[in-house]
Amino acid sequence: MGANYEQSSQWGSGSFADPDPDFDTSSLIIIDSLLMTKPKVLRKLKGIGGDVDEMMANLDISLKVGRFDRAAALIQRLGKFYPFGSPEYLDLHNRYLQAMVSHMIMTRQDSMVQPLQRWFEIDMPQGGVKPDATTYAIMIRMALRMLHGSKRDRTVRRYWEKAKQAEIEEEVLALPILSELELGELSEVRIL
Repeated sequence: MGANYEQSSQWGSGSFADPDPDFDTSSLIIIDSLLMTKPKVLRKLKGIGGDVDEMMANLDISLKVGRFDRAAALIQRLGKFYPFGSPEYLDLHNRYLQAMVSHMIMTRQDSMVQPLQRWFEIDMPQGGVKPDATTYAIMIRMALRMLHGSKRDRTVRRYWEKAKQAEIEEEVLALPILSELELGELSEVRIL
């Protein structure tokens, strides 16, 4: 008792290869847009690992509570998810620098200056991270607010020269990172 169905009666007369010419493909609705593969997960080392979302959440918390050692470790681990020299990875470094400088200024912790400068001058280049205008503005702000006397002036000039070499000094001045007072101090230091 075999059933002999014709293709046209069971599946319709059209085939998948020949769509209706009047069919508007822009009206397609995607019901489930989740990935079919699992996201890349890093094995935890010293409590740091997981997928990107988990590590980004931990980074945000670490920056908010001033756990900069943990934040630095998270950024280094997150480097495995981003291509060499990517703007996303630079953004993580800028967020780290900005949070550290804000914390430093608020708490007046001079002891954080040297680790911050090491991160900027050694760790970032070793990780293939090229500074942008935001990075230089953050570092100039740190120098203006945390250093004093001739050391402040030399450091500000050094960071300003690096921004000029990268031909982004106008962008540095246009960013909302430096206050009007800091821009005035920057111009005084540059003239001296």
